[in-house]
Amino acid sequence: MRNNGFTRARHSGQFGTRQDAALILRAAAAIFPNGQRTAAQSERPLPGTTSKDAMDLSEAFARGADIADEIGLLSRHLRAYATASEALEAWCEPRAIGEGAIRAEVAESAVSSRGPRATGYRRVRLLRGAAFLSTAEIRYRCEALSPDMIFSLQETDVPFGVAVAPLGPRRVTTLARITADRPTQSVLTHHATVLDRRGRPIARVRESYRDSLIA
Repeated sequence: MRNNGFTRARHSGQFGTRQDAALILRAAAAIFPNGQRTAAQSERPLPGTTSKDAMDLSEAFARGADIADEIGLLSRHLRAYATASEALEAWCEPRAIGEGAIRAEVAESAVSSRGPRATGYRRVRLLRGAAFLSTAEIRYRCEALSPDMIFSLQETDVPFGVAVAPLGPRRVTTLARITADRPTQSVLTHHATVLDRRGRPIARVRESYRDSLIA
């Protein structure tokens, strides 16, 4: 399924035929609206373009395919880990993206009420060193967390997955979507439910992953 000329994939986290990849780049999409070229089209420049322009577009097409493949790989990688912070650590280290541990820069943090139905909210940016990796919105059930966990989420820069690690969390991804068609530096959105080791829901998260992860 395509939306605004770009591939969207729900649930599977699979992205990226070569045709879909070309559509990530608007220039290529404008000139090759179907994401394809015949052999004859490949051999001659389009009207108003030079041979160099055609070569540049061919390179952009190939680059688009590489980008789509990398985004798809990132999506599958995230789904394979129990927490986003763990997944990002494993993704960034071999690619030399940032340095040190993953940390959360908290933009907003609150608890909606008190009592058994209390809900916590946290909006953060995840970073590794100076590298800005992702943003996340998290709504969690306070009754499912210990007071120490809630304190960590409200008062420190510890990532959510690290704070709730004693609960044995795991993620169930409910939506995965390429967002490279938007005028932002986000390339991938994930929505997920976080469960404890007994399978009880403890949080819902919405995450946007940045192009720094695939540069």
